[in-house]
Amino acid sequence: MPYANLDDKLWCHPKTDHLHGDAFELWVCSISFCADRMTDGHLTESEARRLAAFRGISWSIVDSLVACPSPDEGPFWEIVPNGFIVHNYIPRNRTRAKIMTDLAENARRQNDWRKRQDERIIKEERNESHNSLRDRPSNTVINGVENTAPVPYPVPVPVPSPRKNVALTAAAEAPSGANKQTPRKERAPTENDQFWEAFVTAIGTRPVGRAELAKWGSGVSTIRQAGVAIEEIPAIVDNYHRRCPSMPCNPAAIANHLSDYRGSRTPTNGSRAVDRSDLAGGVDYVALYNAKQERERKERDASSQLNPTG
Repeated sequence: MPYANLDDKLWCHPKTDHLHGDAFELWVCSISFCADRMTDGHLTESEARRLAAFRGISWSIVDSLVACPSPDEGPFWEIVPNGFIVHNYIPRNRTRAKIMTDLAENARRQNDWRKRQDERIIKEERNESHNSLRDRPSNTVINGVENTAPVPYPVPVPVPSPRKNVALTAAAEAPSGANKQTPRKERAPTENDQFWEAFVTAIGTRPVGRAELAKWGSGVSTIRQAGVAIEEIPAIVDNYHRRCPSMPCNPAAIANHLSDYRGSRTPTNGSRAVDRSDLAGGVDYVALYNAKQERERKERDASSQLNPTG
């Protein structure tokens, strides 16, 4: 890629002593601009003005660049008909033609290196293939016929294991039905399994998918914690279908308003009267509800006696 050359003594060169800071900055930037655009040191006036404006430098600074610092030395910028030329740019920097030639030479050199690497890899693969063929047994003939009998390779003879023979002998001596696999004892269904089967029977479908299984599991757990008996589930599901005929039925939806579907709601007037019209299946949900309330009251009384300060 193109680049610009600067003298390592530029920072203390006598020619730059009289240059103002902005003028020195604009001159160095012009050298970088010519190297980047490969203009051989030439700048048009519009390019020079844009460069000065880009660096925030006043255009009046150009007077110090086109003036000769001494009779023996030229200016920093030489004025030409169509702009400016950086003084002595070409002797100290490469021309555009030289840069293009170097780039083409570099690309050719890289291509040659890649070709040599490819040829080296192909040669190594051929050598490996040749070595594998050379190291084959001497009685193997490639693309030819040989009358000599091939030397047989030793065939390993399996040695029977004593432990294995004992197992085989015992299996052979055992009765015909003794070697059959003992059936695995089935696990007794738990209370949670019975709740699941009760809901599956009452609803008529099983959960499908991980999300549906999680929803059913959460609903069954909530209903069990509420003290619902398994015998109540068919009537609860029937009440849900009557109250919400267009909604999908699952334990999670029932658990959200369980007291409504159990037929044991407490009226807003505070009385214990319950509408028995929702009872189904011969279960007295009012009695169950009252028994539950009485049990909870006794537990609270016992807790208050144990902790009088609470």
